[in-house]
Amino acid sequence: MNEAANAYADEVSAEVKKDGLTLVEIVKSYVRRFEWTSGYAHKLEENPHLANLGVAWFIVKFTEPIRLMAAVILTPKVAKLLGRKVPKV
Repeated sequence: MNEAANAYADEVSAEVKKDGLTLVEIVKSYVRRFEWTSGYAHKLEENPHLANLGVAWFIVKFTEPIRLMAAVILTPKVAKLLGRKVPKV
């Protein structure tokens, strides 16, 4: 059973390499561009899950203004739908 699982894992990893760069390799190459972040490239090799954390953090921070505008626009409308009074400013 383990042999089949290992063979499948090897096949999947070979397909990922054939298709292109992995997320860790993309982030690692970006981190190496700057002198003040180049020391972290080694940490990414040791802990590849840090690349996922970094990308997730970037996406959250990048979409934060959009989410804030949506909340400011939609909150009074939802409150009105629920029957609550919306204070006039």
